[in-house]
Amino acid sequence: TMAMFKWKRLKVLSLHDNQFDSGLSSEIGHLTSLQKLTIYHNKFQGGTIPAEVCHLREGQLHFLWVDCSMSSTSNFKVSCPDDCCTICFEPVGFGHDSEVSTEIASQLTHETHGVDPNGVILSKLKAEALDGGLGLNDLDSFQYKSYVWLVTHSSYEGVPDLVVSQKFALGTLYFALAGAGWDQNTGWLTDDDVCSWYGVPLNDCHNGIASSLDLSENNLVGEIPLELMSMRFLQGINFSGNSLYGVIPSEIGRLEFLELLLLDNNFLRGRFPNELGDISTLKQLTLNSNQLKGEVPGSVCSLPGLIELWTDCLGPEVTCECCTKCFQYGEVHSIIEDPSDTNPLPDTSEPSNSDENPELKNMLIKHMTGLEENPLSDKESPSYESYLWLASTSNLNELDDFRKLRRFGLMSFYFATTPEFSWKIDSGWKTNDDECTWYGITCDDNMIVDISLPSNRLSGTIPSEFALAGLGGKVSLLDLSENSLGGSLPSELGDFHNLNVLDLKFNAFTGVIPAELKHLTKLISLRLHSNKLEGAMPSEVCSLRDPAGALAELSADCDPNDLFDKVTCDTETCCT
Repeated sequence: TMAMFKWKRLKVLSLHDNQFDSGLSSEIGHLTSLQKLTIYHNKFQGGTIPAEVCHLREGQLHFLWVDCSMSSTSNFKVSCPDDCCTICFEPVGFGHDSEVSTEIASQLTHETHGVDPNGVILSKLKAEALDGGLGLNDLDSFQYKSYVWLVTHSSYEGVPDLVVSQKFALGTLYFALAGAGWDQNTGWLTDDDVCSWYGVPLNDCHNGIASSLDLSENNLVGEIPLELMSMRFLQGINFSGNSLYGVIPSEIGRLEFLELLLLDNNFLRGRFPNELGDISTLKQLTLNSNQLKGEVPGSVCSLPGLIELWTDCLGPEVTCECCTKCFQYGEVHSIIEDPSDTNPLPDTSEPSNSDENPELKNMLIKHMTGLEENPLSDKESPSYESYLWLASTSNLNELDDFRKLRRFGLMSFYFATTPEFSWKIDSGWKTNDDECTWYGITCDDNMIVDISLPSNRLSGTIPSEFALAGLGGKVSLLDLSENSLGGSLPSELGDFHNLNVLDLKFNAFTGVIPAELKHLTKLISLRLHSNKLEGAMPSEVCSLRDPAGALAELSADCDPNDLFDKVTCDTETCCT
């Protein structure tokens, strides 16, 4: 519909395996944030991809998959310029089984601008894959995204297989660890020499082959992909100070030339893999400040050249007979560049009086009246942490009170929702950049209109100070769905008077639904389901469903036949 093309922030549009037959609308060209568009296996019956859609390839659109096989004689074939579509499929018409379409070998023609016309590169990558090629059989996997990027951005005729394999591994690393949200990602996913990419030290990169990676404290989020282990000439890996989770792959032992492996200050779990003892060249290994448990294998202690070994061996969770430095399990410590430093622990003293800004503090307290009693009295609270952050910003004097309050509200929310884990993507947050440029924030004429942070690993609770983020009364969308937020819903959510959509589904909120939501008179959609809320839906909220109200969608956990649903709500007059 035409309304779809108003979704300016849409990033993925998947319409494959359907029965669309009226051609692709040029209106899709208005979706300037689109990164992936899949329309293969439909019945468009010819036609050409509109120029407006192809123009998106000059922006953020990296994946455009269409039934455009040059060899096909099907009536459903679509014409697409060579520099537009990234993958051409063999048209199969309507009624196609979508599960079969995920089998690349049988349906994909690999006509990627002529770079991999017969799937030669794909076949080589599958043959080398440590998972047997399973990842490359999944069109939505990190591996397949890396393959598509690889073959649609450069020609690899005459390029050594080792260089191709390495770029594929680095591309997979980028997609698997949320590279778009890294603090620094200069050069990544470009045609530039790998040696110029951020985190690839120039002195450790020769002839396009990297021998070390330093992406420490760079907001890496995700599980370490197996493809990293195919970079067998790596001598150094520094991923410390990030948000890596999952286990350390046992395939780490394949890195036979590795001398430096720094994985401290992450969220890695499980046990210490025995295969670390296969890396006979290892000299420095830091695994502290994670969630690893158990005994450090004797094979690691027996490594002949190992000089430094750090783990969380001060407590009973980790036992180690050969560690050179022990830390307390569960504690996070600062990143130390020099392992010989005799005082590795950070300064944990309380902020000094010089960190305070009485004028700013009084202004904040004045405007927080009514939000909570004795605001900023608790020096351990997210709001106090936000106040100190704001007081320390170098551009504080350039901000008017409106901007100060708005930034304070946003950062109170940030600190309250990162009690243990950092967000998956938090680009711009905690910086002096205009808050309108922060990840998840959309502005119109310098007024915040959207706050959208779904599936971004938010935890903790929503603080009452968050209401200050809505100053100006223009926020129409608040989407915090599919995270791990808990606690009660603050009554201050009712202060976002201009909201059209409030999406809090798939979290862990508890308690009752606040009646103050009645103030959201412009609300069209309210999604509260898949939480731990209980009690009756307030009649004041149900009144928004009256014929005179705008609320068309109201979802909650109110199924009387479900033992886990604790909300009572009339599905005829209130909940939809």
